[in-house]
Amino acid sequence: MPARNTNMDADNGEVAIRELAKRFAAAFNAGDVDAMMKNYIPGDTLVVFDVVPRKEYRGADNYRNNWVDFLSTSKAILRSPSLT
Repeated sequence: MPARNTNMDADNGEVAIRELAKRFAAAFNAGDVDAMMKNYIPGDTLVVFDVVPRKEYRGADNYRNNWVDFLSTSKAILRSPSLT
């Protein structure tokens, strides 16, 4: 069995994470909740914890609804600066 190149694996992982972050930032800046949610596992197995305020979301639909509420009430705040 050939040895794995762990440096290449790490580089590929870093590239994948950076691409995910770029997709999320673009979706966030556009206010596109559906595109934001494509970065998460769908269904009830998703569990997300926010630190401030302390909150727990169980299921993708609950977390999506939180983003919809946040974006609908925060449009003025989000106009500048953009998430990058």
